[in-house]
Amino acid sequence: YLARVQELTDLQQDRNANARKLKAKAKGGPASAPVPPVDRSALVQEGKDIKARIATMEAKVLELEAALQREGREIPNRMHPDVPLGGEECSRVVQTVGAPRDFGFPVRDHLELGRRLDLVDFEAAGEVSGSKFYYLRNEAALLELALVSYGMSKAVARGFTPVA
Repeated sequence: YLARVQELTDLQQDRNANARKLKAKAKGGPASAPVPPVDRSALVQEGKDIKARIATMEAKVLELEAALQREGREIPNRMHPDVPLGGEECSRVVQTVGAPRDFGFPVRDHLELGRRLDLVDFEAAGEVSGSKFYYLRNEAALLELALVSYGMSKAVARGFTPVA
């Protein structure tokens, strides 16, 4: 599959190079002098040949991709036998360690705290990316960037080369 995708990418690059040559010759650009019609028709024919090969390769890639997806669906995703079937409503507490603390004030979960402190935006993220997604805002965004920066500085100190 990957070899065919690479072949398709190579063909697309060939097509783009051919199109640039045609465009340069048509505009009378720096790489061109008056071009005989024979050269232009050869480039046009080459472009048609590449286009046909791309169409054939795209069909092969789609066929291979479909086969790959079919095979992937055959791989089992096994869970431990004690895991209850169903959604979160079927979950159960297996063990509680320690006693719950008394904070002396109403305890809020991370979702409520994030909303109250304007650290997360679920609504905008939900419109863009779907439910159960969020955007970090204000100090939470700064904290995430600081953690990424810290992690990168540790990685660089150990010899890793950052790439973006």
